[in-house]
Amino acid sequence: MTQKIVSNEDCFIQAVNISDHLDLIYSYEKESYPEDEAATYEKLKYRLLHANDVFRGYFRMDTLDRPHVGSQDTTQQTTNMTDLNPSKPVQLIGFVCGTKTSHSTLTHDSMSVNDPNGRTLCIHSVVIKKEFRNCGLGLHMLQLYLNYLRENHICDQVLLITKKHLIHFYEKAGFKLNGESNVVHGQEKWYECELLLI
Repeated sequence: MTQKIVSNEDCFIQAVNISDHLDLIYSYEKESYPEDEAATYEKLKYRLLHANDVFRGYFRMDTLDRPHVGSQDTTQQTTNMTDLNPSKPVQLIGFVCGTKTSHSTLTHDSMSVNDPNGRTLCIHSVVIKKEFRNCGLGLHMLQLYLNYLRENHICDQVLLITKKHLIHFYEKAGFKLNGESNVVHGQEKWYECELLLI
Protein backbone atom coordinates (compact mmCIF):
# COMPACT_ATOMS: atom_id res chain seq x y z
CA MET A 1 0.00 0.00 0.00
CA THR A 2 1.39 3.41 -0.98
CA GLN A 3 1.99 5.82 1.88
CA LYS A 4 0.21 9.16 1.50
CA ILE A 5 2.08 12.43 1.90
CA VAL A 6 -0.21 14.87 3.69
CA SER A 7 0.57 18.12 5.48
CA ASN A 8 -0.89 18.33 8.96
CA GLU A 9 -2.10 21.82 7.99
CA ASP A 10 -4.74 20.03 5.91
CA CYS A 11 -6.04 18.09 8.94
CA PHE A 12 -8.41 18.86 11.80
CA ILE A 13 -10.52 17.12 14.42
CA GLN A 14 -14.26 17.23 14.87
CA ALA A 15 -17.15 15.19 16.21
CA VAL A 16 -18.15 11.93 14.53
CA ASN A 17 -21.41 10.01 14.57
CA ILE A 18 -22.80 6.53 14.05
CA SER A 19 -24.61 6.98 10.74
CA ASP A 20 -21.78 8.69 8.87
CA HIS A 21 -18.64 7.29 10.45
CA LEU A 22 -19.04 4.10 12.53
CA ASP A 23 -18.41 1.60 9.71
CA LEU A 24 -15.23 3.39 8.65
CA ILE A 25 -14.06 3.80 12.25
CA TYR A 26 -14.56 0.08 12.84
CA SER A 27 -12.55 -0.80 9.73
CA TYR A 28 -9.65 1.41 10.90
CA GLU A 29 -9.80 -0.12 14.38
CA LYS A 30 -9.57 -3.65 12.95
CA GLU A 31 -6.58 -2.81 10.75
CA SER A 32 -4.77 -1.14 13.66
CA TYR A 33 -5.03 -3.71 16.46
CA PRO A 34 -4.79 -7.51 16.70
CA GLU A 35 -8.12 -9.31 16.82
CA ASP A 36 -7.90 -9.91 20.58
CA GLU A 37 -7.24 -6.21 21.24
CA ALA A 38 -9.47 -4.34 18.77
CA ALA A 39 -12.71 -2.87 20.04
CA THR A 40 -15.84 -4.54 18.75
CA TYR A 41 -18.37 -2.76 16.57
CA GLU A 42 -20.75 -2.62 19.54
CA LYS A 43 -18.13 -1.10 21.86
CA LEU A 44 -17.33 1.62 19.34
CA LYS A 45 -21.04 2.26 18.89
CA TYR A 46 -21.45 2.52 22.68
CA ARG A 47 -18.64 5.09 22.86
CA LEU A 48 -20.14 7.13 20.03
CA LEU A 49 -23.51 7.12 21.80
CA HIS A 50 -22.46 7.61 25.41
CA ALA A 51 -19.02 9.28 25.23
CA ASN A 52 -19.35 11.37 22.10
CA ASP A 53 -17.73 14.42 23.65
CA VAL A 54 -14.44 12.49 23.92
CA PHE A 55 -14.75 10.70 20.56
CA ARG A 56 -13.13 12.80 17.84
CA GLY A 57 -12.43 12.06 14.21
CA TYR A 58 -9.31 13.28 12.41
CA PHE A 59 -10.12 14.60 8.96
CA ARG A 60 -8.09 15.82 6.01
CA MET A 61 -9.35 18.14 3.31
CA ASP A 62 -8.23 19.04 -0.15
CA THR A 63 -5.50 21.68 0.10
CA LEU A 64 -7.33 23.91 -2.36
CA ASP A 65 -10.36 23.96 -0.07
CA ARG A 66 -8.46 24.62 3.13
CA PRO A 67 -8.97 27.90 5.05
CA HIS A 68 -5.87 30.09 4.95
CA VAL A 69 -3.87 29.83 8.17
CA GLY A 70 -0.47 31.12 7.08
CA SER A 71 2.31 29.80 9.27
CA GLN A 72 0.13 29.23 12.34
CA ASP A 73 1.04 26.22 14.50
CA THR A 74 -1.73 23.74 13.70
CA THR A 75 -1.35 21.95 17.04
CA GLN A 76 -3.23 24.94 18.48
CA GLN A 77 -6.09 24.66 15.97
CA THR A 78 -8.69 22.76 17.95
CA THR A 79 -11.62 24.69 16.54
CA ASN A 80 -14.46 22.38 15.58
CA MET A 81 -14.54 22.98 11.85
CA THR A 82 -18.25 22.35 11.43
CA ASP A 83 -18.63 25.69 9.69
CA LEU A 84 -16.81 24.35 6.65
CA ASN A 85 -18.82 24.04 3.48
CA PRO A 86 -20.10 20.41 3.66
CA SER A 87 -19.78 20.09 -0.13
CA LYS A 88 -16.00 20.38 0.09
CA PRO A 89 -14.17 17.04 0.04
CA VAL A 90 -13.01 15.79 3.43
CA GLN A 91 -11.82 12.34 4.43
CA LEU A 92 -11.82 10.67 7.84
CA ILE A 93 -8.29 9.31 8.29
CA GLY A 94 -8.13 8.65 12.02
CA PHE A 95 -9.80 8.96 15.40
CA VAL A 96 -9.24 9.08 19.15
CA CYS A 97 -11.82 7.75 21.58
CA GLY A 98 -12.19 7.00 25.25
CA THR A 99 -14.52 6.92 28.22
CA LYS A 100 -14.66 8.97 31.40
CA THR A 101 -14.46 7.56 34.92
CA SER A 102 -14.46 8.79 38.51
CA HIS A 103 -11.53 6.49 39.31
CA SER A 104 -7.93 7.72 39.17
CA THR A 105 -6.40 4.47 37.89
CA LEU A 106 -6.99 2.27 34.87
CA THR A 107 -8.76 -1.02 35.48
CA HIS A 108 -11.08 -3.15 33.38
CA ASP A 109 -14.00 -1.78 35.40
CA SER A 110 -13.00 1.87 35.06
CA MET A 111 -12.58 1.43 31.30
CA SER A 112 -15.74 -0.56 30.63
CA VAL A 113 -18.43 2.12 30.95
CA ASN A 114 -18.64 5.89 30.59
CA ASP A 115 -19.32 8.07 33.61
CA PRO A 116 -20.38 11.45 32.17
CA ASN A 117 -19.42 13.14 35.46
CA GLY A 118 -15.99 11.54 35.66
CA ARG A 119 -12.92 13.78 35.55
CA THR A 120 -10.49 11.09 34.42
CA LEU A 121 -10.44 10.16 30.75
CA CYS A 122 -9.37 6.66 29.73
CA ILE A 123 -8.20 6.69 26.11
CA HIS A 124 -9.01 3.44 24.33
CA SER A 125 -7.94 4.00 20.72
CA VAL A 126 -5.52 6.29 18.90
CA VAL A 127 -5.84 5.26 15.26
CA ILE A 128 -4.55 6.53 11.93
CA LYS A 129 -5.50 4.89 8.64
CA LYS A 130 -2.63 2.68 7.50
CA GLU A 131 -1.45 4.67 4.48
CA PHE A 132 -1.24 7.89 6.52
CA ARG A 133 1.09 6.52 9.20
CA ASN A 134 4.75 7.30 9.92
CA CYS A 135 4.60 10.91 8.78
CA GLY A 136 3.73 12.72 12.01
CA LEU A 137 -0.05 12.77 11.62
CA GLY A 138 -0.70 10.49 14.59
CA LEU A 139 1.12 12.84 16.96
CA HIS A 140 -0.59 15.86 15.41
CA MET A 141 -4.00 14.22 15.86
CA LEU A 142 -3.25 13.43 19.51
CA GLN A 143 -1.99 16.96 20.18
CA LEU A 144 -5.17 18.45 18.69
CA TYR A 145 -7.24 16.06 20.79
CA LEU A 146 -5.45 16.95 24.03
CA ASN A 147 -5.79 20.67 23.29
CA TYR A 148 -9.51 20.11 22.69
CA LEU A 149 -9.80 18.45 26.11
CA ARG A 150 -7.94 21.31 27.80
CA GLU A 151 -9.81 24.13 26.10
CA ASN A 152 -13.20 22.62 26.87
CA HIS A 153 -12.31 21.56 30.45
CA ILE A 154 -13.54 18.06 29.71
CA CYS A 155 -11.30 16.25 32.19
CA ASP A 156 -8.48 16.76 34.69
CA GLN A 157 -6.44 13.65 33.95
CA VAL A 158 -5.86 11.44 30.91
CA LEU A 159 -4.80 7.80 31.26
CA LEU A 160 -4.02 5.15 28.68
CA ILE A 161 -2.24 1.84 28.35
CA THR A 162 0.22 1.22 25.57
CA LYS A 163 2.78 -1.28 24.38
CA LYS A 164 6.45 -0.75 25.13
CA HIS A 165 7.45 0.36 21.62
CA LEU A 166 4.89 3.20 21.69
CA ILE A 167 5.82 4.69 25.06
CA HIS A 168 8.09 7.29 23.42
CA PHE A 169 5.26 8.36 21.09
CA TYR A 170 3.06 9.23 24.05
CA GLU A 171 5.92 10.87 25.93
CA LYS A 172 6.34 13.22 22.96
CA ALA A 173 2.70 14.24 23.47
CA GLY A 174 3.37 15.06 27.13
CA PHE A 175 2.45 11.81 28.88
CA LYS A 176 4.60 10.32 31.62
CA LEU A 177 5.11 6.61 32.16
CA ASN A 178 3.59 5.25 35.37
CA GLY A 179 4.95 1.72 34.87
CA GLU A 180 3.55 -1.67 33.97
CA SER A 181 -0.24 -1.88 33.94
CA ASN A 182 -2.24 -4.51 35.81
CA VAL A 183 -4.75 -4.54 32.95
CA VAL A 184 -4.63 -7.73 30.88
CA HIS A 185 -5.73 -7.14 27.30
CA GLY A 186 -4.68 -9.58 24.59
CA GLN A 187 -1.36 -11.41 24.75
CA GLU A 188 1.18 -8.61 25.32
CA LYS A 189 2.26 -6.62 28.37
CA TRP A 190 0.89 -3.09 28.68
CA TYR A 191 2.25 0.07 30.26
CA GLU A 192 0.22 2.87 31.83
CA CYS A 193 0.83 6.48 30.81
CA GLU A 194 -0.66 9.59 32.41
CA LEU A 195 -1.15 13.24 31.52
CA LEU A 196 -2.47 15.86 33.94
CA LEU A 197 -4.43 18.70 32.37
CA ILE A 198 -4.79 20.86 35.48
